[in-house]
Amino acid sequence: MMHWWSRSTGWSVAAFAAVSLLVIGGLGWVTLAAIGLEREQARGAADAEFRARRNLAMWRLDSAVAGLLARESARPPEQYHAVFAPRAVLPPDELGTAAPAAVLEPSPLLTEVPPEWAMLYFHVSAGSEWSTPQLMPAGLESRMRRVGIEAADKERRARLLADLAGDVTFDELIDQLPQPGQMQQRLEVLMCPSDPTSDPGQMALRPEANEVADRSLRQSQQLYNQQWVQREAAPAEIAGRELRYLCCDVHNRVYQANSPVDQSSLRFALLVPVQFACRDGHSHMAFARRVDLATGPVVQGVLLHWELLRERLAAQVREDLFPDAEIRLESDPTAAAPETLMANLPASLVVAPPPLAEVTGWTTLRVGLALAWLAALVALTAVGFGGWTLLELSERRNQFVAAVTHELRTPLTTLRLYLDMLSSGMVRDETQRAEYLRTLSGEADRLSGLVGNVLDYARLENGRPPVERRAVAIAEFLHEAGTMLAPRCQAAGKTLVVEDETAPGSEFHTDAELARQIVSNLVENACKHTADAADGRIWLRAAPDSDGWIRINVEDRGPGIAPSDRRRVFEPFCRGSATSAAPAPGVGLGLALAGRWARLLGGSLRIANVASGERGTRLVLMLPSGK
Repeated sequence: MMHWWSRSTGWSVAAFAAVSLLVIGGLGWVTLAAIGLEREQARGAADAEFRARRNLAMWRLDSAVAGLLARESARPPEQYHAVFAPRAVLPPDELGTAAPAAVLEPSPLLTEVPPEWAMLYFHVSAGSEWSTPQLMPAGLESRMRRVGIEAADKERRARLLADLAGDVTFDELIDQLPQPGQMQQRLEVLMCPSDPTSDPGQMALRPEANEVADRSLRQSQQLYNQQWVQREAAPAEIAGRELRYLCCDVHNRVYQANSPVDQSSLRFALLVPVQFACRDGHSHMAFARRVDLATGPVVQGVLLHWELLRERLAAQVREDLFPDAEIRLESDPTAAAPETLMANLPASLVVAPPPLAEVTGWTTLRVGLALAWLAALVALTAVGFGGWTLLELSERRNQFVAAVTHELRTPLTTLRLYLDMLSSGMVRDETQRAEYLRTLSGEADRLSGLVGNVLDYARLENGRPPVERRAVAIAEFLHEAGTMLAPRCQAAGKTLVVEDETAPGSEFHTDAELARQIVSNLVENACKHTADAADGRIWLRAAPDSDGWIRINVEDRGPGIAPSDRRRVFEPFCRGSATSAAPAPGVGLGLALAGRWARLLGGSLRIANVASGERGTRLVLMLPSGK
C-alpha cells in the first residue's frame, strides 16, 4: 500500500534529493580525506627521502673532514719544524745505535707536495713567534740544496707567514683550542746541542728527567763521543742512502738549548678548526692544535684555502645527491640547524628545501575512488530514473483513468439513453429515429476510436510494433488518405484540401498503413480543435524538403497551439490549454501516438508556424524519401 507522501511528486523528489546529498556528501568527505592522506603520505615519503639524502651527504662531508683531520692530527709535533732531531739513527759506517742529537732530519712538510687546500703549515710559540716547516732555516739552506732538498714557493709562504704573524697573536689562537689530552704521544729522548755556538762534534745527551730512558741510547751517546759522522760527506754519497744525515752545525729550533725539558712525555691534542680575523677584514680558517712542552704550550696547524676546500667538499654531494649544494661557514655554530651542521667544521650544508610533493596521475587510490564515484552515480541515476519512471507511470495511470473514465462516460450515457428511448418505443417519428441512430453511430465511432487509441498506446508501451517499410508513391498515398478522411471531415463540418507539391512519380520509403494512421490522427485532431473556426478548411499537403526528406503538412485555421504548450501536447494524456468555450473531447493520445509512430518510421513530427497574418496550427510530418 502506497503512503500519501509516495504519491506526491514533490515529496518524492525531496526525499531522493536528501538521500543523494547524503551519499554524495559522505563519499565526497571520504574522497577528500583519502586524497589528503595520500598527499600527506607522498610528502612524508619525499621528506624522508630528502632527510635520508641529507644524512648521507652529511656523512660524506663529515667522513671527508674526519679523514683530513685524522691524517694531520697523526703528524708528530716535531714535523712542524723544518729540521728536527730524530729519535734514533744508525751510523752509516757501523752497526749500532747513534746518538739522535748528532744529526738533524728534514721535516716531510718541507719536501712533500702539500694538499691543494693546505696553504701553509705553521708553528706558533708564546710571544707570537711564527715559523713554518715549509721554509728552511737560513743556516741550513745551502747544505740542504746539496742533498737535493729545496723549499718551493718560498716567496708566497714567507708572505703568508708574515701576514699571519702581523694579524694573529698566540693568545687569540690558543684561546680557541681545547686542552690536550685527547691524543698523547711519548717522545722519550730529545737531543739538541748543549750550546748553539759549540762544535757539532761536542753534542751531548741532555740529563734525563726520569728513569724511563732506554739504556741503548746511553750507549749511543758514548759511541758518538768517540766517533763523529763526517761533515763534508759527498752529496752523491748522502743522496744515495736510505737515511739522510745533516750535520747539526746550527741551533735546533725544536727546543731552546738551555731550557729544562720533561723528556718523559709530550702531549698534544687533536687538530680542531679555528677561525681568526685579519686586520684587513678577511677571516681565515685553519686546523690547529695545542701542544704542551716543558717550556710552555705552542700551537701547530695548517692554514686552509677555505674556498677551495669548500668546493672540494661540496663536490662530494653535488654529483648524485644535491646538485645545488653549498657549504656555508657559520660564524655562530650554536645558532645553526643541528641536522645540517658538520661535526668537524663550523660549517653547514646548504641545500634547497624539497618542493611540496604533489600526487599526479591516476594512482591506485584515485582509480578506486573514481570507480566508487562512478558506482554511486550510476546507482543514484538508476534509482532516480526508476523512481521518476514509477512516479510518471503512476501519474499517467491517474491521468489515463481520469481521462478514459470521463471520455467513456459521455458516449456510454448517450448510447444507453438513446437505446432506451428507441427500445421503449418513445420515439415514433421516423426522422427523429434516424437522427438518434446517427447519433448512436457517431458515439459508437467515437467510442471505437477512443478504445483504438488506448489499445495502440498500450501496444507502444508494451513493445516496439513491427514496421514494414517500402517505397510508396506520394500521389497514391495522398489520394487514399483523402478518400478515407474526406467523409470524416465533412461529418465534422470541415473541408479537406489535398495538395501535392512534389514532382510527379515521387516516392517516400515508409510503412504506408502507419503513415496513414498518423495523418488520420492529425486530421481528426484538427477537426476536433477547430469546431468554432470561421475557416473550415483543413489542408493535407506534401512537399519535398532538403536532404532527401518529404514534408507532409496538416494545417488548419483553428485557434492554434500556445507556445507554452507546444512541447507538452506530444506527451500522453496531456492536452493544450482550452481556447474555446467548449473544449474538444478526447484523452490526449492523438498527438502522442502520432509522434511515436513518426519516430518508428525514422522521421519526426513537429509544430511549425503558419503563414504570416494567419491563425491556426501546422503539424509537419517528416519522412525519408525513397531515393
